Amino acid sequence: MELDVWRVGMFGGLSLQGLGGSSPAYPTRRTAALLARLAYPGRRRFSRDELTEWLYPNAGADEGRVQMRQVLVRLRRLLEPEGVASGSVVVSDREHVGLNPAALRTDVADFEAAMEAAIGLEGTEAEAALTRAVSIYTGDLLPSLDGEWVVYERQRLRNRALDALVTLAGLCESAGNYAAAADHASRAIAIDPLGQGAHVAHIRSAAAAGDAGGAQRRLAAMTRLWREEFGSDAPPAAYAAAATVRRGSEQPVPHGVRRGRVPAPLSRFFGREAQVEEIRGRLAPGPEQTRLLTLTGPGGAGKTRLAVAAAAALMDAYSGAIRFVPLADVAGPGSVASELARVLGVPSSADEALAAAISNTLSLEAGCLLLLDNMEHVVDEGARIAEMLLSQCPGLALLATSRRSLGVQGERRMAVAPLETPPEAAAAGRILEYPSVRMLADRIQARRPGFAVTDLNAPAVAALCARLDGLPLAIELVAGWAGMYTLEEMVSRLAVTPALLTSPSSAASSRVASLDAAMEWSLRLLDDGQRRLFAALSVFRGGWLIDAVEDVCGAGPARLRGLQECSLIMATATGGRMRFGMLETLRAFAEQRLEPAEADRVRGRHARWFAEMAERAVAQASDKVVEGWPTTLEPDLANCGAALQWCLLEPGRSTDDIDSGVRLAAALWPYWGVMGQFGEARRWLSAAHDACGDRRTAEHACVLQGLGLILAMDHGCAAALECGDESLAIARELGDPVGETKALATLGKIHERRGEMAEARSSFELALGAARANGLDDVALSVLLGLALVAEAEGESEAVADTQRQALALARKLGSKRYAALLMQELGLLAWRTGDLDTAQAHLEESLRHSRELSDTYCEARCLWGLGHVARAREDAPQAAGRFRAMLGLVRVAGRGALRAPCLEGLAHTAEAQGAHETAATLLAHAEMLREAPNLPPPTPGEMEAHAALALRLREALGEEAFLDARGRGRSLSTDDALRLAAEG
Repeated sequence: MELDVWRVGMFGGLSLQGLGGSSPAYPTRRTAALLARLAYPGRRRFSRDELTEWLYPNAGADEGRVQMRQVLVRLRRLLEPEGVASGSVVVSDREHVGLNPAALRTDVADFEAAMEAAIGLEGTEAEAALTRAVSIYTGDLLPSLDGEWVVYERQRLRNRALDALVTLAGLCESAGNYAAAADHASRAIAIDPLGQGAHVAHIRSAAAAGDAGGAQRRLAAMTRLWREEFGSDAPPAAYAAAATVRRGSEQPVPHGVRRGRVPAPLSRFFGREAQVEEIRGRLAPGPEQTRLLTLTGPGGAGKTRLAVAAAAALMDAYSGAIRFVPLADVAGPGSVASELARVLGVPSSADEALAAAISNTLSLEAGCLLLLDNMEHVVDEGARIAEMLLSQCPGLALLATSRRSLGVQGERRMAVAPLETPPEAAAAGRILEYPSVRMLADRIQARRPGFAVTDLNAPAVAALCARLDGLPLAIELVAGWAGMYTLEEMVSRLAVTPALLTSPSSAASSRVASLDAAMEWSLRLLDDGQRRLFAALSVFRGGWLIDAVEDVCGAGPARLRGLQECSLIMATATGGRMRFGMLETLRAFAEQRLEPAEADRVRGRHARWFAEMAERAVAQASDKVVEGWPTTLEPDLANCGAALQWCLLEPGRSTDDIDSGVRLAAALWPYWGVMGQFGEARRWLSAAHDACGDRRTAEHACVLQGLGLILAMDHGCAAALECGDESLAIARELGDPVGETKALATLGKIHERRGEMAEARSSFELALGAARANGLDDVALSVLLGLALVAEAEGESEAVADTQRQALALARKLGSKRYAALLMQELGLLAWRTGDLDTAQAHLEESLRHSRELSDTYCEARCLWGLGHVARAREDAPQAAGRFRAMLGLVRVAGRGALRAPCLEGLAHTAEAQGAHETAATLLAHAEMLREAPNLPPPTPGEMEAHAALALRLREALGEEAFLDARGRGRSLSTDDALRLAAEG
């Protein structure tokens, strides 16, 4: 029997048919599922383990493999009946399974091919290709199957079919075949009843055919549906389409563009000078002229104001032939042409004649600039007219504002970002350098003439600009309330309600009366799926990668791209990946549109995603796969904080959500420790411990280890030991040798910090034996460091060096630069403390090189601290000051709270050596105050001794009164001011 070619149907349900006419029935549901998975276009082979886990997620590994083999046998019998060579259709080996692509065809592949064939075609050719595509699409993909891959592909193909149907409706309407256009639109509505484009296309086709009753009936049905689903009437585009009538005969065309000025601004313009100059340079007539420039950006970013300013700057270049065409309030077919005709003074005529008349009028000008404002909702018609006019009018240039690009050949885009905002800690003189601050001050002064930015109100001004994302519209709206609220009141009220983001003036136009109105305008550009995704994205904080959106929101790149094209999200390339985000004002707006049930579901998936992400990062660090692993977590700390808040502190959370929060805290505490964020660690580890209640899990044991270590910093409190003991007890109850090893190591560290060296040594030795027995080399390295600290405390210098050399050899054997850097640092600090300065410098400089290669700023800062003290011991004050100031730069940028006090103490020593006794006393007093904060590592005995000796010398040098004055100043300074004083020297 020759090899048959199978046709696998997946639209509307799974079907199997041989081209020779055979149509067998598949024997089981899982056989059908496996056939669909293997036959689906794109991927050729799957691992057996992957398929087993997918088909039998609840079976044990051995049982699942047996069941998988049985299903594969059934599938082979189905596709390779008697007489067909084994392996000719089902291709498998010990590891992988697949289907021979030459032995089957699928309706999905045929549909995709037809859609691809339509790209670039026009008119009847495009209609024919798309008609073939939609004839293949006979229903949803595999409606009886579940699973993320099916759901994603089902929605993707449904969207493609909808796009094809709506496009077909437009093509048929353009050809005058209104009945076919209505049929295609009706089919699109049946697939997606909330698809606005299909409804509008149906209404427009009926109106164009003269069927006013049909257009009104569809409009009424759409209005009922919109009220049920969204609580609002049908969108304006639907009413405009229903009101469309065919225009009359051609009318005479006037000659030349009427001169006129662009709208005169009513207030001052801030922070766009460079962009105005760039636009002027691009659009000015000449050989390098850009003929179509589109300013894109979110609602309220100031696109119109920037375009008007640029047009005014170009007035001389175009000899006054510049016209402003407002399109915000137009809708319906022909509306762009009608508004153009109104602005240009071209009499109304039939559609084709009107376009020709506009073209004729503009072609008479040697140079003309049209400013097409707010085009996002009429992009399709606007793009067609723009392309036609540019091709027929050589002297014409277009400047458009839109929340999405026009997609016309030759178009250039310029993104209009919000105004830059200052850091909240900046002083008045510095924040006035930021355009958002200057604009806010100007608008407030219009209502409160005596207002000025001062050092006293600068933090509130900075906080307000940051909360408003620097959006000019938001600044305008909030400043309108300046006569009723202080800056501080505005900040606090915005944290609770967006009510201030509405205009207090009844004269404000509807589109600028509130920031919500501007954002609602953007939502009209989206389909229903994109609106749901926009709302779901509000659960993210600080941005996201596309993988997270696919898993958390169940949406693919195409839908995300739709939001990006409408300027609702932005993307930045970082670390070889595109990272997406949205303005906080947009995020808050999106969050208001997230239904409570959907919010719980999405937030639960968000928490699980980031728990798994954090676990992967820590596991990779332990496996030496990723060096410098803390930096991989930093971009998503805000997301992790939001997930922890929701899982551990919000009432009514499910057990699964609480587990996600506990997992996340358990994974993050090593990061918090490495980065010196001990207050953050204590807060969330305590919350996770409380959330666990009586449940005793491996994650709970891990949380207790982290909490014990953090509590041990607080003068070795007894609660730390209780946490360590409880972690060990849970691990032993669970029969978890890895957890038991880590708990023993933790107990050793807790005892060491409590000064209980004998107990610490005992726990460390037990942990080291267990780590070696269980192959936990990273734990063994950590324990060796602990044993070195115990030996140092006991005065066993040779044992210290020997233990650290063992650890260093192990780190180098494993190829871990991270551990090598850490161990070289410890060896260097030990050599410094014992007076071997040459060895100390060599080890610390090697550690410094590794730290910089790994972008490990914490380890780098510690190395600089040690090198600063080595230089100080050599009495090289300038070198010491340089090392400590380099450390200070890292401390200020990265916010290393645990390193601020040691850094300031080092700079106090160098200030004393350089004769700046008053500065030295001030810095030393502030460092002393920082040391008093909870959850910070206590100073070593050597650091305490050096601190006391320096204080005594400064008291003698300054005298009692001057010393106490400097000490008072140091303790009253803000930390930012103290760091600034240290940097200035």
